[in-house]
Amino acid sequence: MPIDLRISHAEHRVTVTASGEINAADFDRILLAQVQEHALSYGKLFDLRGIAVDLSPSDLMAHAGKLAAYATSDDIGALALVVDQATNADSSVLAALAAAKRPCKMFQDTPRAVEWLRRIDRVVRMAKLHD
Repeated sequence: MPIDLRISHAEHRVTVTASGEINAADFDRILLAQVQEHALSYGKLFDLRGIAVDLSPSDLMAHAGKLAAYATSDDIGALALVVDQATNADSSVLAALAAAKRPCKMFQDTPRAVEWLRRIDRVVRMAKLHD
């Protein structure tokens, strides 16, 4: 499946745009890139419009377990999911992506998702200043 993965250290943002079929190896590559780039705490924008899912229940459980292992702290970034009706109906994908304890919201357009991530980022930064 074609995946465009961009990690912006300046914006503290991970942007993933996917098309075609998504499978467990795709999820693993996306997660590994975030770990290698020290970007787990960054806000994440996943544009999943038009994807087809090829994940078994055991794949979903395995991915959720990996994410949970990395997300042992409260420092995992918010997740904005841009979906269409077909993707929104496939709640198994969304459940796997949102398995961590973090702010998560679904959108149908990118500009609203980006603005929400910016607001969440401001709140998180302010909270860290007061710790």
